[in-house]
Amino acid sequence: MANPQNSGPRIPYWMRGILLLAAAYNFVWGMLILFFPAAYIHWLSKGMVEPSMMLIKGVGAAVFLVGALLMMATIGKPASWVYILAAFIAKAMGGPLVYIIVLEATFSKPFLFQVVMSDLIWLPPLFNIMRHYKILAQAES
Repeated sequence: MANPQNSGPRIPYWMRGILLLAAAYNFVWGMLILFFPAAYIHWLSKGMVEPSMMLIKGVGAAVFLVGALLMMATIGKPASWVYILAAFIAKAMGGPLVYIIVLEATFSKPFLFQVVMSDLIWLPPLFNIMRHYKILAQAES
């Protein structure tokens, strides 16, 4: 006998795995920035800028929020593609905003590493998963 709760479209397990990994990564990264903002900005700018600690903590909170959005997307409801879209936009805009607002247009190799590892690396899988979720949501309606 089929379970009526499982009758809807299924989200592949590998997609959930990637979303969980991305959520955990953002939770950890966000907590590190929240608890150690001075160390984060010193590493990122090599001591060249001294922005407000509240601004840096805001960056940490935003990264943590991205983790929460990705975690909510793992529930597997196709309509949760909106959470992935929000996380995708945050990842796409995160690097440029940190560069302009926090680093005051000061470039460093650690910043480049951080943008690649924390933002750019996640964009292709998030885009593909979001597209899959959206297709399932349209098929469901």
